[in-house]
Amino acid sequence: MSAAAGVLDRDGCVTHWSSGAQELLGYAPVEIIGRPVDDLLTAEGTLRHRDGLALHAQVHLCPLQDIDRDCGFLLLLTAVPEAATGTPRHALLAQWIFEQQPLAVAICDLDARLLRGNQPMLGVGAFPRRRPGAGA
Repeated sequence: MSAAAGVLDRDGCVTHWSSGAQELLGYAPVEIIGRPVDDLLTAEGTLRHRDGLALHAQVHLCPLQDIDRDCGFLLLLTAVPEAATGTPRHALLAQWIFEQQPLAVAICDLDARLLRGNQPMLGVGAFPRRRPGAGA
């Protein structure tokens, strides 16, 4: 999952641009700094990559404050994996649940070879791993 950050001034113009933002949206800092954040949006209000394609991402605007006033916003962007991989959301959810389990979880073939294991399972090392392309 790609993440990006930028900083906007009070008027919504980009003042800082991270390397992650450049990777995610395709704009070099020199191309985007000083421009309004609206330039990153499609007519429908979704993020737009530099190549013109809509980008599915979670967007968070966090107010930045000086001692007594708001001075801008921190822009945090996280690409939605479905957009990048084409994987259906239910498959992404299943993958996330599998990976977040604190207990060892394994999926094995009929010969007890490990096809997939979460991080705690991989630490156990009790199953021979199936080699990609190896016949069953």
